Amino acid sequence: MKSTFEKTGGTYTLGADGIYYPNLVSTDEEPHYGKYGMMRKT
Repeated sequence: MKSTFEKTGGTYTLGADGIYYPNLVSTDEEPHYGKYGMMRKT
């Protein structure tokens, strides 16, 4: 049975300690801030 992460295209890598870690990709895009995020940022 696949996890929700795998159903959306995610993959895992087996670590040296025997635990599967998700392969996460960082995007270098600037995050979108809403009204309250902009208020806190300023």
